Amino acid sequence: DEAESVAGVQLTLDARVNFLSLALGNARSAGRGGPGRRSDASVVNSGADVISGDRVQEIEEKLDVARVQMKMRDELGELLRTGECTTAGASDALEVLNSALFTATELYNRFARPLHLWEGQLAILHCSQHEDERLIHTVWKHIISRQSLRAPSRELVKQYVADKLTQLGVVFADSPLYFPLPVLLQELEEVSYMSRDAADWDIRYAHGTLLRAGAPHARIFEAYRIVVLAPELVRADPSVRVHYFSAFGSFALDWVALVSSAPPEDSRIAEFQSCPVAAFVAECITALQGLAVQSAQTVAEKLHTLQSRIAIVLREL
Repeated sequence: DEAESVAGVQLTLDARVNFLSLALGNARSAGRGGPGRRSDASVVNSGADVISGDRVQEIEEKLDVARVQMKMRDELGELLRTGECTTAGASDALEVLNSALFTATELYNRFARPLHLWEGQLAILHCSQHEDERLIHTVWKHIISRQSLRAPSRELVKQYVADKLTQLGVVFADSPLYFPLPVLLQELEEVSYMSRDAADWDIRYAHGTLLRAGAPHARIFEAYRIVVLAPELVRADPSVRVHYFSAFGSFALDWVALVSSAPPEDSRIAEFQSCPVAAFVAECITALQGLAVQSAQTVAEKLHTLQSRIAIVLREL
């Protein structure tokens, strides 16, 4: 309440967030009680405890939204500094964001959507547990597109996109909905394919970025299965398809090497065993045999070698 009751005073957003943090600490302390607090059921189940618990939850939710607002303020400030945001009233919106607290709905409709704050939109959707999968995918594509445009040169596009994915992975990587690996993998592989002539090009770029962002091997494997077998990729140029098969082969080879050197108690071994890696490698080989490009045969041979390696490792585990 302190953060809201000072509306007539020019407090910054940071100060209001500090008020909420202090209020949360006080509410939690009140819920635990002081020294010598009785622990019998009559006290534990008392109305006061219920109210205290509700109060803690209420402040936690407000604080979560306020922190999202801080991220949006910073995002808008950066866009204004770089000249990327030219929307009328954006500077005034920045001042408003920094001087009052808003609900998640208000943040989305008044600021995030009209000002194209893509990272802010993703944070609001995550904070409010909004499960619009198509919208989340669209937001991610805009985030990656903006990073690509920010890069001062074509050679730096990979770095700019990878850095942003790694940064956001800290917050979202644990959630398949808000960190949709099939979408992200395809976007990253497109960046990789477009930069294949660069001197520092690495076939591991896409899955390497996702691993650094915190995505587990099993989810990346499933993403490759979804993307490689997607109708739009099946209809794509053969050289593009070969790129994806080659990238998957590199990912699987590295995964096999990791598992084969892991101690018996390592959970990654069970993770690997639970995935039909060998079967999918066989599917890839079959698909490559139907592609009329020389590079397809080269990748197919590498996958045959990988297939043999997988069989050996599975026998040894």
